[in-house]
Amino acid sequence: MKRNLRMKEELWERVDALADKEELSSNAVLVQAVENWLTYRERHYAEKGKKARRSASRVIIEQAGVPVAVYHQPSAGVYAPCPCGSGQKWKFCHGQN
Repeated sequence: MKRNLRMKEELWERVDALADKEELSSNAVLVQAVENWLTYRERHYAEKGKKARRSASRVIIEQAGVPVAVYHQPSAGVYAPCPCGSGQKWKFCHGQN
């Protein structure tokens, strides 16, 4: 049987075994697995909130009480005003790093 999805052969064997056990097609098993994964991820992030998306180093820095200044490049471009309020262009103020 031709397979359009690239996976390791051992994973295909597991999918086929489950499909035979549940009397479903391989495609139905894969669709169900993706649906279950997406539901899990949505619930996981809803329970954890945005804190779950922070990096480990960021959490350590915040727990240590070190003040952290974060400057993001504005979406308008490097010649947009700097968000720090200095009146300079971002490129010449905090965008020099």
